[in-house]
Amino acid sequence: TGSVTDQTDGPLPGVALVLANPADQSKHEVRTDTAGRFEFVGLRRAGYVLDVQRSGFSALKEEIQLSGNAERKLRLKVGSLVETITVTSQAVPAPALDSAEQQKRDEARQRFAEKRQQFQAQCEAGAVKPGTIVPPAKVQDARPEYPEHLKTSGVGGTVTMKARIGTDWAIRDVSDVQGPHPDLEAAATRAVMQWRFTPTTLNCQPVEVDMRVVTNFATRP
Repeated sequence: TGSVTDQTDGPLPGVALVLANPADQSKHEVRTDTAGRFEFVGLRRAGYVLDVQRSGFSALKEEIQLSGNAERKLRLKVGSLVETITVTSQAVPAPALDSAEQQKRDEARQRFAEKRQQFQAQCEAGAVKPGTIVPPAKVQDARPEYPEHLKTSGVGGTVTMKARIGTDWAIRDVSDVQGPHPDLEAAATRAVMQWRFTPTTLNCQPVEVDMRVVTNFATRP
């Protein structure tokens, strides 16, 4: 038995939990109730692999040795994001938007704004279900600049990094930056640090969320 909560200790209903026994290939699945509680019954004393998943949250997986009754309190974190960018050594002009395409983009922004207003009204009325996540939206972008000396020498490759979107819209804690050249790493980092996102909200409360950024510096003949 046990309970599943989010990172703010709020109960998470509808979480799928699967206990798999590698020895006999058996599987047992339950879901948490409205209070975030769960219960497995009729289990053999054995070793199991527990897999816990709910949409919008990072999955949790761990090994468990059951020798009798046991209770666990499990906590799920909001899932991380992935942003992928490609920068070419040969400048490619952005295509001009025709009126129809521009109208589509404006309508999409309007729908997004209306959806956020509706969600805010639900928050104020206390009508939001536990575990409700509203993902961030990028409101300020910046493209990495391909260093000129690396363009001419044909140096390219992929830069990866971890970052965190703060509750103040800014990028925090850029770390684990890896790439083929320090100048490519610096160019990618400078751009990412300029990004701004609307805050991610969990149960109407702003929370920080992790993000993995992949920047491809592509050389062109």
